[in-house]
Formats: sequence, C-alpha cells, structure tokens
Amino acid sequence: MVIVFYCNTYYIMVLAWGFYYLVKSFTTTLPWATCGHTWNTPDCVEIFRHEDCANASLANLTCDQLADRRSPVIEFWENKVLRLSGGLDVPGALNWEVTLCLLACWVLVYFCVWKGVKSTGKRWQHLTQPVWGLHHLEYRAQDSDVRGLTTLTPVSESSKVVVVESVM
Repeated sequence: MVIVFYCNTYYIMVLAWGFYYLVKSFTTTLPWATCGHTWNTPDCVEIFRHEDCANASLANLTCDQLADRRSPVIEFWENKVLRLSGGLDVPGALNWEVTLCLLACWVLVYFCVWKGVKSTGKRWQHLTQPVWGLHHLEYRAQDSDVRGLTTLTPVSESSKVVVVESVM
C-alpha cells in the first residue's frame, strides 16, 4: 500500500485535472470556449471567431495583431485550473474545486486498490463489457447494414459468471 501511495501521489493530480475538465464539460457552454469570464485577461481573444481571420486564406492572411493574444483555452488552464501566480515568491490561493476533484480521485483509487488487483480487474472487465458490446454491434452493422443492429447474440455463460464474481 505504501508503494502504491507514493506512485499515485504524482499521477493522481493528472487524473484530478481530467476529472475537473469532465465536470466542467457538463455545462451548456464550455468555459474554455469563450472569453469574458473572471479568469480571462484583456489579451484573451477567440481566434477562430475573430473577424479579420474568419475568411482568411494563405494569400491574404493578415492576423499579425493576434501574435500577442491568448486563447481562452490557455487562459482557462493557466488562470482557472492552475491559478498560476507571479512566481515562487508569490504564493497563490488554494483552488477548492481542483482540491475536491483531487480528494474524489484519491477516494476512487483507494477503493480500487483496497481489495487488490484481482478484484479491480474484475470491475474493469465488468465496466468495459458494454463498450465491447457496442463495438460488436457496430462491426455487425457494417457487415450486414442495419440488420446487425436488430439481431443480438445471446450473452455467453462465461461472461455471466464474471459478472456474478465481480459483484461478490
């Protein structure tokens, strides 16, 4: 358990950032898609929606004024998620949203490691079965047009045993 804790200490933060992005992506408008938020600076510009560059081609590309500007994606990452400060001598405030995501990821990893690798492997196999089923339906649909989506093959007896063992 101690070795797992030390190995996960670094990588769990990357998982927390991914979880944070996942939570933030459930809004109607993605927060990193537009400028005008509290974490954006005056240099923020939506490059792909800029009037001068919307219909630009290689022959008439005149977007030099955007060289010092910043994308809302970068602004979200540096100013909202990381909350970068001016330097090491200027400590920033604690980001509570990312801290809660970090705590949730630690709890998730703890419960995955708690019963051991064998038990976790059973859970992952159980969780990925619907994905493989969708892939199977997709390939059958490619082979036989729409008929593959309407005719299903029965679940094998061995996969039922795995589901029962993973629950127990």
